[in-house]
Amino acid sequence: MSFQDKNVTIRCYSELNDRNCFKFYPCKNLGEKTTLDYVYKQSSLTLFYNDFNKLLSDYFKEIYPTLDPTDNQFVESFDVCFDNWIGKNDWLKIISRIEEKLNSEILPKEKQFYSDFLKWLKTNIEWCDLIMVEGNL
Repeated sequence: MSFQDKNVTIRCYSELNDRNCFKFYPCKNLGEKTTLDYVYKQSSLTLFYNDFNKLLSDYFKEIYPTLDPTDNQFVESFDVCFDNWIGKNDWLKIISRIEEKLNSEILPKEKQFYSDFLKWLKTNIEWCDLIMVEGNL
Protein backbone atom coordinates (compact mmCIF):
# COMPACT_ATOMS: atom_id res chain seq x y z
CA MET A 1 0.00 0.00 0.00
CA SER A 2 1.39 3.38 -0.98
CA PHE A 3 0.58 6.22 1.37
CA GLN A 4 0.87 8.64 -1.55
CA ASP A 5 -2.23 7.08 -3.11
CA LYS A 6 -5.24 9.34 -3.42
CA ASN A 7 -7.52 7.23 -1.25
CA VAL A 8 -6.26 4.86 1.40
CA THR A 9 -8.40 2.56 3.56
CA ILE A 10 -7.03 0.83 6.62
CA ARG A 11 -8.97 -1.94 8.35
CA CYS A 12 -8.49 -4.16 11.37
CA TYR A 13 -11.83 -5.23 12.85
CA SER A 14 -14.23 -3.58 10.40
CA GLU A 15 -16.23 -5.61 7.92
CA LEU A 16 -16.14 -5.06 4.16
CA ASN A 17 -19.79 -3.96 4.20
CA ASP A 18 -19.33 -1.35 6.98
CA ARG A 19 -20.64 2.07 5.98
CA ASN A 20 -20.01 4.22 9.06
CA CYS A 21 -16.59 5.73 8.73
CA PHE A 22 -14.26 8.65 9.23
CA LYS A 23 -12.48 10.38 6.36
CA PHE A 24 -9.17 12.09 7.04
CA TYR A 25 -8.24 15.01 4.77
CA PRO A 26 -4.83 16.71 5.07
CA CYS A 27 -5.24 20.49 4.69
CA LYS A 28 -2.87 23.38 4.17
CA ASN A 29 -3.65 27.03 4.84
CA LEU A 30 -3.26 29.30 1.81
CA GLY A 31 -4.38 32.57 3.36
CA GLU A 32 -6.34 33.62 6.39
CA LYS A 33 -7.16 31.02 9.00
CA THR A 34 -10.71 30.27 7.94
CA THR A 35 -12.05 27.01 6.61
CA LEU A 36 -12.38 28.61 3.17
CA ASP A 37 -8.63 29.25 2.97
CA TYR A 38 -7.57 25.64 3.35
CA VAL A 39 -6.79 23.38 0.42
CA TYR A 40 -7.16 19.62 0.67
CA LYS A 41 -4.34 17.35 -0.41
CA GLN A 42 -5.31 14.86 -3.10
CA SER A 43 -4.97 12.10 -0.55
CA SER A 44 -7.46 10.87 2.00
CA LEU A 45 -7.70 8.11 4.55
CA THR A 46 -10.80 6.12 5.43
CA LEU A 47 -11.14 4.37 8.77
CA PHE A 48 -14.32 2.57 9.73
CA TYR A 49 -16.17 3.21 12.95
CA ASN A 50 -15.45 -0.17 14.59
CA ASP A 51 -11.71 0.25 14.10
CA PHE A 52 -11.74 3.88 15.17
CA ASN A 53 -13.84 3.16 18.25
CA LYS A 54 -11.81 0.13 19.35
CA LEU A 55 -8.30 1.32 18.48
CA LEU A 56 -8.16 5.11 18.23
CA SER A 57 -10.98 6.88 20.06
CA ASP A 58 -9.09 7.07 23.38
CA TYR A 59 -6.22 8.94 21.71
CA PHE A 60 -8.65 11.47 20.30
CA LYS A 61 -10.33 11.91 23.68
CA GLU A 62 -6.92 12.85 25.12
CA ILE A 63 -6.55 15.91 22.88
CA TYR A 64 -10.00 17.33 23.73
CA PRO A 65 -11.00 19.92 24.70
CA THR A 66 -8.93 21.77 22.12
CA LEU A 67 -8.95 24.83 19.89
CA ASP A 68 -10.13 24.63 16.30
CA PRO A 69 -7.05 25.80 14.35
CA THR A 70 -9.21 27.46 11.67
CA ASP A 71 -10.92 29.95 13.99
CA ASN A 72 -9.42 29.42 17.48
CA GLN A 73 -12.84 28.50 18.85
CA PHE A 74 -13.03 26.14 21.81
CA VAL A 75 -14.13 22.60 20.86
CA GLU A 76 -15.34 20.41 23.71
CA SER A 77 -15.17 16.97 22.10
CA PHE A 78 -14.65 14.98 18.91
CA ASP A 79 -17.78 15.03 16.73
CA VAL A 80 -18.51 11.63 15.17
CA CYS A 81 -21.15 13.17 12.86
CA PHE A 82 -19.37 16.18 11.40
CA ASP A 83 -16.05 17.90 10.66
CA ASN A 84 -13.20 17.97 13.17
CA TRP A 85 -10.40 20.38 12.31
CA ILE A 86 -7.37 19.02 14.20
CA GLY A 87 -4.10 20.96 14.24
CA LYS A 88 -0.61 19.64 13.72
CA ASN A 89 0.37 19.83 17.41
CA ASP A 90 -2.58 17.66 18.42
CA TRP A 91 -1.65 15.14 15.71
CA LEU A 92 1.89 15.01 17.05
CA LYS A 93 0.47 14.14 20.49
CA ILE A 94 -1.63 11.35 18.97
CA ILE A 95 1.39 10.04 17.04
CA SER A 96 3.48 9.98 20.21
CA ARG A 97 0.83 8.07 22.17
CA ILE A 98 0.34 5.48 19.41
CA GLU A 99 4.11 4.98 19.18
CA GLU A 100 4.06 4.18 22.90
CA LYS A 101 1.28 1.65 22.27
CA LEU A 102 3.36 -0.03 19.55
CA ASN A 103 6.01 -0.76 22.18
CA SER A 104 3.54 -2.78 24.25
CA GLU A 105 2.14 -6.27 23.81
CA ILE A 106 -0.62 -6.04 21.19
CA LEU A 107 -2.11 -8.37 18.64
CA PRO A 108 -0.25 -8.53 15.29
CA LYS A 109 -3.25 -7.24 13.32
CA GLU A 110 -3.59 -4.27 15.68
CA LYS A 111 0.13 -3.58 15.37
CA GLN A 112 -0.27 -3.54 11.57
CA PHE A 113 -3.24 -1.19 11.81
CA TYR A 114 -1.37 1.24 14.08
CA SER A 115 1.75 1.05 11.90
CA ASP A 116 -0.21 1.79 8.73
CA PHE A 117 -2.08 4.64 10.41
CA LEU A 118 1.18 6.16 11.64
CA LYS A 119 2.79 5.85 8.21
CA TRP A 120 -0.14 7.67 6.60
CA LEU A 121 -0.13 10.35 9.31
CA LYS A 122 3.61 10.96 9.17
CA THR A 123 3.60 11.10 5.37
CA ASN A 124 0.84 13.71 5.35
CA ILE A 125 1.65 15.72 8.47
CA GLU A 126 4.84 16.93 6.78
CA TRP A 127 2.79 18.77 4.14
CA CYS A 128 -0.26 19.94 6.05
CA ASP A 129 -1.18 22.41 8.77
CA LEU A 130 -4.07 20.31 9.98
CA ILE A 131 -6.03 17.19 9.18
CA MET A 132 -9.79 17.45 8.98
CA VAL A 133 -11.63 14.33 10.13
CA GLU A 134 -15.18 13.96 8.88
CA GLY A 135 -17.56 11.48 10.48
CA ASN A 136 -20.76 10.14 8.92
CA LEU A 137 -22.56 8.61 11.90
